Amino acid sequence: MIQSILFFVLGFLVAGFIALLLAPAMLRRASKLTTRRLEASLPQTPAEIRADKDRIRAEAAMTIRRLEVETAQAREKATTQLVDISRGLEQIKALANDCDDKAKTIAELEARVETQEADLARQSELCRNCPNNSRRPRRQRPRIMRRWKSWASCMTRPA
Repeated sequence: MIQSILFFVLGFLVAGFIALLLAPAMLRRASKLTTRRLEASLPQTPAEIRADKDRIRAEAAMTIRRLEVETAQAREKATTQLVDISRGLEQIKALANDCDDKAKTIAELEARVETQEADLARQSELCRNCPNNSRRPRRQRPRIMRRWKSWASCMTRPA
């Protein structure tokens, strides 16, 4: 059993020794790759630095211009919507005034109908009392006609 533990420890130490031998080579390779990546991403000459700044300025200018155009479009849309709303309000006011006028006309016409119905009722009452009413017997008509004429002459004389 001790032998197996010793083999295990010996194997562990050999693996550690091999790792120590290979570690500097791996670290050099990793640092070379990292520096290559950084050098590739960063500009190296002043011309490249100016070009990068110009690219960033151009992107910012394009973004600002796009936002200005969108803002102008939104303002124009809001203005047209306000105009449409005011037109709609004017139409609503005109329709309300027209409705009020029609309601007044209806009320006036209903009043005229009531007065005409009252006049018609009075006239029909007078016609019922009229001496020429056909419901009266024919023999009473001459007497009623005389009374009617005398009454009509009394009504037409000046007082």
